[in-house]
Amino acid sequence: MTHRLVTALSALSLSLVACSVDTTPITPPGPPAAGEETPAPGEETPPAAKAPTPGPVVTAPKLTPDPAFTAIADAANDLYAAAPAEGDKTYVTFRKAGGAIGWGSGTLVRRYLATGALDTSFATGGTLTTTLVANPNGLAIDTSGRVLVGGTGLYDPDTTSDTGREIVVLRVAGGAIDTTYGSQGRAVLSFSPANTFTTNLVARADGGVFVSVFGRTSGNESYGSFLVDAKGAPVAGYGPGGFRSAEGPTDAAFALGDDIILPGAVGLARIGPTGTGKTPLLTTPMAWATRAEDGAVFAVVASKTSAGIELARFEASGKRDTTFAPVPVDDSFRDVALLPDGGLLLADAKGISWAGKTGGALTLVSDTKAERLFVLGGAKKLEVVADKKVLRFTLG
Repeated sequence: MTHRLVTALSALSLSLVACSVDTTPITPPGPPAAGEETPAPGEETPPAAKAPTPGPVVTAPKLTPDPAFTAIADAANDLYAAAPAEGDKTYVTFRKAGGAIGWGSGTLVRRYLATGALDTSFATGGTLTTTLVANPNGLAIDTSGRVLVGGTGLYDPDTTSDTGREIVVLRVAGGAIDTTYGSQGRAVLSFSPANTFTTNLVARADGGVFVSVFGRTSGNESYGSFLVDAKGAPVAGYGPGGFRSAEGPTDAAFALGDDIILPGAVGLARIGPTGTGKTPLLTTPMAWATRAEDGAVFAVVASKTSAGIELARFEASGKRDTTFAPVPVDDSFRDVALLPDGGLLLADAKGISWAGKTGGALTLVSDTKAERLFVLGGAKKLEVVADKKVLRFTLG
């Protein structure tokens, strides 16, 4: 995800910054316009308007490692993705040790309690082991609490020879593989590059899923996405085999009900469950976006004042919120978590930083190099995926 997100951010910055920088010269004030009055010598100048009374000072939250939580990790198997679930539980996928370079020999799906301990009531002793996904890269929880695992796998996982590497999405329900989904519990999707990866999964409200993919053949990179219905079948209306190619990464997509919202050069494209396009949610070009509960959108866009990129806030109407000062963003940007008070936490190469509800400069609150951020428990805790571990902090 890191490499592909940087690609999107860099492309956005280079292609849009030239037309977004305001180069209008500043003209000094001239004489009063006709009809305006200037105080005569000796006359008292009207008093200036009073500055607004400053509101309460808002300070950055304090991130403290949660003493009741044991970090989730596995020295033998690589941790690939995590997703919080109800009750402060967390699902985590690991690539089972073994296999060729970049190609695993199976997937471990585990569920952990709020303490970081393995939830032994899930699957077999807390772990579901499967070869249906050889190399797991994506993870999502749908509205019914089912676990979706995206990755790559052999077309026929029961054979020992390479029968063709495909994009696969596995569904787990009640701690077991949901065999009513797709073929033997997984959707099998054809993507042509020699090396293929599922880079993100987004679960729709109707049980369908949007699958972001990335591929590489002899150094040539390919991007695209699949749309899959609630039964595990590709949505033909989206493209042949449920696939649609893209010029850049599609990792930043998110769900809005049954629709998928995809940031890009056209703004926030809106894709319906049958694969047909709808009126874009926003028309400002952007590389990444997330939507707040009040309908506002936080998006990474080309800066209006410099040759770079910034995080801006857009109202639900689509109008840019001018009361929110742009938050500086660079190519090391990873993720943003929104706080209920309107503030936000941002992860990049420096660590985790905070900005208040009016935006502006960031305040570093942790040097943890995080890939994903999740706010839990009514903004009392922050779950972090970092360096193949899952950590938890209290927000004070």
